[in-house]
Amino acid sequence: LDLKHDPTLTKADLLHLSETSLRPDEERDLNHLNIIPGKDLSLNSVGNGKGVATYYDTDFKLAIDIKESNYQISVFSNRLVQSITVYRSQSAKASKVKDVIVSLLNEDKVNIVTGDFNICAKKEPNNIITRCLLDLNFNLLHSEATHIKGGTIDHTYVRDTKGIFEEPVLHRYSPYYTDHDAHCITLIHRSE
Repeated sequence: LDLKHDPTLTKADLLHLSETSLRPDEERDLNHLNIIPGKDLSLNSVGNGKGVATYYDTDFKLAIDIKESNYQISVFSNRLVQSITVYRSQSAKASKVKDVIVSLLNEDKVNIVTGDFNICAKKEPNNIITRCLLDLNFNLLHSEATHIKGGTIDHTYVRDTKGIFEEPVLHRYSPYYTDHDAHCITLIHRSE
């Protein structure tokens, strides 16, 4: 219920939540979870401490869910943007998750990659996922701690090779009901 009353997050067109801790059988009964008016809900859950959930406006559509035991990835897109959200358990091979992300990229759209990677981008700036995405012309939009224990484990990458949007704006927000910061990304379409 905290999320339902969060005036910052409920304004989003697309809201990804990581490390949802829902059991797959809970996906059948969405009524108690579909709490944000005007938004649909998609769950990609595997159990305690894992999974992603997405609240989305009708402009966005679910493209694919990848549900592995130690990582989950959901991809949503609209006419201009493809958003890839990731929850990666510490036991998941970073190289495998990187390969899956690369296979999902859409060259015709602005690509946004977000999620809880459980890799500290500050302590390990050359980790295989960050290095690969930077090499593919993504921008990492933050370097500050995103977790209450001081790690930069929640990453936000954006690639807009066609210059469709102005420079993305990242607002870091600390909801009281989670130990992770929220990353609020604003994309403003360039004037024609």
